[in-house]
Amino acid sequence: TRYWDKAYPDKISENEKRYGLLTSDMMEQLTQTAHQCKVNFIWAIHPGQSFTALGESDVLERIMEKFEKMYGLGVRQFGVFVDDCGVPYDDPSLKQCADRLSDLQNMIDSKWNQPGTAPENMVKQLQYVPQLYAYSWAKPEMARKFWESLNPVPEKVNIYTTGKNVWSVPNGKDLEVLNDYLGREVSWWWNYPCNDVDVTKIFVADTYTNFADETHIHFTGDLEKNLSLKTIIINPMQQGELSKIPLFGVADYTWNMDSFNNMENWKASLPAVVGKNNADDFETIVPYLRYYDSLSPLAGIINEFKTSYEKDPATASVQPLKAELAKIIAACATIEAMKDSGCTSDT
Repeated sequence: TRYWDKAYPDKISENEKRYGLLTSDMMEQLTQTAHQCKVNFIWAIHPGQSFTALGESDVLERIMEKFEKMYGLGVRQFGVFVDDCGVPYDDPSLKQCADRLSDLQNMIDSKWNQPGTAPENMVKQLQYVPQLYAYSWAKPEMARKFWESLNPVPEKVNIYTTGKNVWSVPNGKDLEVLNDYLGREVSWWWNYPCNDVDVTKIFVADTYTNFADETHIHFTGDLEKNLSLKTIIINPMQQGELSKIPLFGVADYTWNMDSFNNMENWKASLPAVVGKNNADDFETIVPYLRYYDSLSPLAGIINEFKTSYEKDPATASVQPLKAELAKIIAACATIEAMKDSGCTSDT
């Protein structure tokens, strides 16, 4: 967050690029691609404790200066994230936080959303992630005080929660609590399928298997139907391409909660993401991409062979094991070939 009010650099080193840093030109290309794909690209600023610091009087001006730079690069929607920088509970800080958020939305509207402004030049509503995004971090009376302090903020601003806990799955109980605290509909930041703190894993199986594999998600039921959600945003994995598979599931669920079918959804995601000619092979290797591969078909075949061998080594057949290994090797070869393929799509 040290550079939250600084402009993007004109040049970066190859090493900086490898670690995900962007130049201003790269950011502009990203926003233009988003516009062409009809995607609302939201650029969020993280001013840290400066947002509530009582002694810093120029915070909004610094934020707006950065927003203006980003607007020039094509950004048409902004967020303010103040997560993980300490939760204020004192009345002056809480009031200042709400006042600054309200003032910032008004400043955006005054600058870019005046009557007569072309639709493509207008800026959509602010997105806000508060300090107490997981309400169980505080006692109920303090959580209520925190969230009620945000009630004066214009309703057009989306205010996010992760629910009771950081990794909560969207559910009606948490929404009821937060909607009551805030006094209107809250928005949901869903920390799925992210693996930021579970970096030894990737989540490319069906939704419920992913939930079981993710250490921090404690969820054993089915996704609820008919949830009333104002907005939902998703936190993907570090692996962008693979994230498309679980994101397919989230999109399907939020599009029509009543008819969400976990396995049908996952089966449909594979040809959509890796191409129909590669889908069966990718499905073959998914059990071996899981952290808990002891549940894979190969593990079962190995156990069967061991049991058979212990009973009678002479009659124990190794053929099922060889067949499964050959299937896995062939599937891996197909998927590996995608890396150097000249095909950009496979329908």
